Amino acid sequence: MDTSPTHKRGDTFHSDFFMAWDPIVHELWEKNCLDKMLNCSTGDLGNGQRIKQSWEANWTANPRLVSLN
Repeated sequence: MDTSPTHKRGDTFHSDFFMAWDPIVHELWEKNCLDKMLNCSTGDLGNGQRIKQSWEANWTANPRLVSLN
């Protein structure tokens, strides 16, 4: 990764990715999301299908104090 001071913030990109998906699902995701440059978050496959989540999505805020000790 180039950290040259001549680059603006956001000019470089780094990501770690460990593929553990079923090959068929991965192919669908790559073809329908990556190749079409779609934002396929929360398991969206870009074709009207979605992978099954291991948790129930909840968009309600649940603010709470957390100890820093």
